[in-house]
Amino acid sequence: MNKKRKAPSIILLIIIAAVTAFLSLTGLFRVTMGDYRMKTFGEQIVKGLDLQGGTSVLLEVQAPDLKADGLERVRALIHLRVDATGAVDPTITTEGTNRIRVDIPGKFQSGSIVDQLSKTGILTFKDETGTVVLQGTDIKEASPSYDELNRIVVLLRLKPEGVQKFAEATTKNVGKRISINMDDKMLSNPTVNEPIRDGSASITGQSTIEEAKMLAAMINNGALPYPVKVLSVQEIGATLGSSVLPNVKWAGIFGIIAIFIVMLWFYRIPGLLSSLALAIFCLGLVYITAALKISMSLAGIAGFLLTIGMAVDANVLIFERIKEEMASGLDTKRSIGKGFSQAMSSILDANITTLISGFILYYFGAGSVRGFALNLVIGVLLSMFTAIIVTRLLMTLAYNAGLLNTKGAFGFKESGGKKFNFQFFKRRNVFFILSAVVIASGLVVGAVRGANVGIDFAGGTQVTLNFPTTIDKPAVDQVLKKYDDGITTQVVSGTKMEIRSNKLDTVGFDKPIKELKEQYKGDKNFVDSISEIGAAIGSEQTGKAVLASVLSVLAILIYVAIRFKFTLGVGAIVALVHDVLFTLSMYFLFYIPINSPFIAAILTIIGYSINDTVVIFDRIRENLATKGSKKLEDVTDTSISQTMLRTINTSLTVLVILVVVYFMVPQIRDFTLPLLLGTVSGVYSTVFIASPIYVMLEKKFGKNKNFRDAASPHKAVEGEEKPAHGHGPSESLNATKSSTKTVKEPVRYSNRYTKARSKAGQASEEVFTEQDLLNESTQEKEVREIPLADDFRFSKTTEEKLKKIHFDEDEL
Repeated sequence: MNKKRKAPSIILLIIIAAVTAFLSLTGLFRVTMGDYRMKTFGEQIVKGLDLQGGTSVLLEVQAPDLKADGLERVRALIHLRVDATGAVDPTITTEGTNRIRVDIPGKFQSGSIVDQLSKTGILTFKDETGTVVLQGTDIKEASPSYDELNRIVVLLRLKPEGVQKFAEATTKNVGKRISINMDDKMLSNPTVNEPIRDGSASITGQSTIEEAKMLAAMINNGALPYPVKVLSVQEIGATLGSSVLPNVKWAGIFGIIAIFIVMLWFYRIPGLLSSLALAIFCLGLVYITAALKISMSLAGIAGFLLTIGMAVDANVLIFERIKEEMASGLDTKRSIGKGFSQAMSSILDANITTLISGFILYYFGAGSVRGFALNLVIGVLLSMFTAIIVTRLLMTLAYNAGLLNTKGAFGFKESGGKKFNFQFFKRRNVFFILSAVVIASGLVVGAVRGANVGIDFAGGTQVTLNFPTTIDKPAVDQVLKKYDDGITTQVVSGTKMEIRSNKLDTVGFDKPIKELKEQYKGDKNFVDSISEIGAAIGSEQTGKAVLASVLSVLAILIYVAIRFKFTLGVGAIVALVHDVLFTLSMYFLFYIPINSPFIAAILTIIGYSINDTVVIFDRIRENLATKGSKKLEDVTDTSISQTMLRTINTSLTVLVILVVVYFMVPQIRDFTLPLLLGTVSGVYSTVFIASPIYVMLEKKFGKNKNFRDAASPHKAVEGEEKPAHGHGPSESLNATKSSTKTVKEPVRYSNRYTKARSKAGQASEEVFTEQDLLNESTQEKEVREIPLADDFRFSKTTEEKLKKIHFDEDEL
């Protein structure tokens, strides 16, 4: 430790911790400094509709050869209609080649909004014979108003040519009716009492002033060039957002505190530093979301909270590797350096697989699913930065400050007893049978009873109501059955009920909601949410979900096969399929609704549950390079045993945050429940499914027991350890295949042996004996690889001598 660096390092650590604490506290709680009040996190981020309340409508333009300019024209006209209602900050965007999404904050009359938005807007006046006597193009201006009876009306002022047409029509039809129609739907059918020659008329029948405003806007702006169809409608009350944000804040606080405790318990000072890095990660994620003006939805919050648990995974891998280097005899400084470098391969592989699923989920997802994927991807990328860069900076400062000079500061203890080494492969059939029974049970129940498919895929309308008192379900059902015999209800809490119907749409639900509200004296927050999904969009989402899942599995298979070996890739994919089927079986057994959040969670499981598998595969590859004489199953068992603690700890941090969120934020349980099940299954399948499957495939189809990297004399195997300080070759010394070898540069990570030559310019091909190795291995000149015959094996005496040879770290 450099004493000159101690004081500056301590000061810098204190500054970083103080700034992080200040920004965290001011972001969580309202803090006023003089006349200036710091913005909280909730005030900095852009809230989605499900956090502030509003209506979201997805429209599809019905045109066979719709071009981009045509879609934009429809969007602009719809925007004008929405603006006419006085909506604040509506968002009208195009999706794909023929869809338009309309998000209107603060509007809760979804039935009337949908009715007005879905109209093409062709206005006609017809006499009793059906003859059109006046059209919308003849109208100069339309405006909402009230008549002498205080009824809501739309006043019309006609163009000069329209004045003449209307005067002639009313003169001919005195005592008869002239209907006013919108898209062939009659709006009103008044009787003509006398000729109207002043060029004015009115339309009655609007129940709210908002309806009148939108009708006037349609008349003023003209009809849509193409008809539109409503694919889905979602209406969310403001109470949902007002209740979820405090829950999210406290769930995040308690979850982070729980992770702090876990990291401190296992890793002492580095655990404290990783907790500081986690706080920096959370701040960075909030500021990036706010800077990019990403709309934060309930699904986005689920992705945000999940990445908090995942953010310390890389730190666990690094700290466990540092402990291993300490156990091999290295000092603290070298252990830290090697711990970071040796863990890098596992960190990159684990996060890349999660990113693969995140990108695919974002591409194929829509709405809340896309928000979840976006926050997941941003969180994973940022977590890699904080784990690799920020944590290393903090540990460097702590080391210079004298906080990490002892192994005890890492929670490292010299192991005096027998190391854990369970025979996983030998007992594989027990775990195979256990998995098969659980999964088969769920699939059979699902096949017999059927899945509880949510409206996202089946189509239909779901309404959530907040009753002022405990719900009398039979009485409520009796009211609802009058409108739809097939309606289903479920009490989700003492005063909250979910209602599903495949017959009623948002407009059709207006009457039963009104009746229930009057009967039970509901307040303004009686309607919590309304969601309507058309059968076509439900079928489309099902197809996209299946395609996204298949593509994720294939992409991960290809990546793992390239990075490791095809048989390992197959083992990993079998484990992923196991996790998906296990989670699906639990949903079948307990009849839990399957919806869009479930699919998003499944794709996240596919990307995340392979993390631990990658860590074990890295260790298998490493051990095969140094313990080549052992049986493949023994090497695999040893690798699993060596990485067991990090497998548990990486999953533990995620499980902690998921459990806290599950109980404290019930609004996003659709995301957290499958993630909980998948994470638990992921740990199980990594240990008991993936690795045994690999061994079975390799023993049956593999050409040799080692990875191709381990067999290559010229290529270093990434992530493998060098021989320990103060040790020679491993316990079982295996021979290489060739008896002669061209002299090359030394290979740092290999199961071949190195030999120091005192003279340069030796012959390019040499044959070495056992005595050559013992005589010359301690000389410190040029390092060359030593080839040995296929059947060569060192004697026990030679092995003992080799173990005592001291190798300088920089020369190995």
